[in-house]
Amino acid sequence: MANPIDERLTAPPRRLRLEELPRLWRHCEIAVACAAPPVRANRLDLLNKIRGAFGHQLLAGASPATRRREPCDWDPPCALDVLFRRRPIPGLSAGAPSPFVLSVDEEPNRLVVRATLFGFAECCAAEAAEALVRGLRAGLLLDGRTVALEPDRRAIRPVPHVARPDLSGRSAALVFDTPVVSRSEGKPVAGGAAILRGTLHRIAGLARWYGIEVAAPAEWLDRRLERLRLDDSGLAADGARFRRSQRAARHGYFIEPAAGMLKLSGEWQELWPLLAIGAVTHAGGRATDGYGRFRLVSGG
Repeated sequence: MANPIDERLTAPPRRLRLEELPRLWRHCEIAVACAAPPVRANRLDLLNKIRGAFGHQLLAGASPATRRREPCDWDPPCALDVLFRRRPIPGLSAGAPSPFVLSVDEEPNRLVVRATLFGFAECCAAEAAEALVRGLRAGLLLDGRTVALEPDRRAIRPVPHVARPDLSGRSAALVFDTPVVSRSEGKPVAGGAAILRGTLHRIAGLARWYGIEVAAPAEWLDRRLERLRLDDSGLAADGARFRRSQRAARHGYFIEPAAGMLKLSGEWQELWPLLAIGAVTHAGGRATDGYGRFRLVSGG
């Protein structure tokens, strides 16, 4: 039996311009709150542990086919298949991005973990919320010890659309709460234009989860970059991170992310659909690992 999600991602029923996406960008936010762990961890390392615990709990409830790394044959497909399986898509070099992103807000005594699901991945929100709670409760390996986090609050909130940023002024800035990476591993720190292009590619891929093909996204951005001034002097290398994967299991590869601020001036407000959606989806690549979370602020 063909997986209906794969069919819809490959042949989306609608083709729309980027400006039309914000009003259709319904997403679902799962928030789980708990006491802060006794062990302090780098935010990206913490998110990596949370992602692993989340996926492990989804595996426990996955279909036999998904556990064999095959397309799920359940109706509807299990959450592990929806959220984690790689999906090659003709015309999209990186395939369809995983339709979720993780983030964490840390306070002195509190931790709020968020999983945001996009498009028709919202159908597995209840299963994902339960897996996130179970993963935190089972414990995270932090600083060589397993630390169990007991959630005391969980909420599932649908967000009907993405609003235009309420910003004015001659400039704006993307302030990165977590470092941003280019889409390709092993390359130098990305400049401002590359970060915007990577974010656009991510949004165009995620639009497939809404049954939408974005019309000529590269041309849309190229025209606006001609009237935009980018100042990426506020971006600096955040230190290369070593990763292993199935593609590079022996020697691994390096990811060199950038941290700091990207300033926009000129006719920057023409980019608002990209910026508004990007603030929800995160910028650049490896967003499900926690990279690329940013706030959009006015520059005066």
